[in-house]
Amino acid sequence: MFDSHDKSFQGSLPHIVTMGRDEILQQTSLKTPLEWRQTRMANGLKSINTGF
Repeated sequence: MFDSHDKSFQGSLPHIVTMGRDEILQQTSLKTPLEWRQTRMANGLKSINTGF
């Protein structure tokens, strides 16, 4: 039970991290550091809510 749960959890994580990273990279060149930081934090919260 625990092993299969851990595998599915780990399998979903890289996809979430990659999505967030791509969004940050696309937005970094378009925003000031303050705006980028706020966007990064917003994306982080969004990714966490979606992932779990």
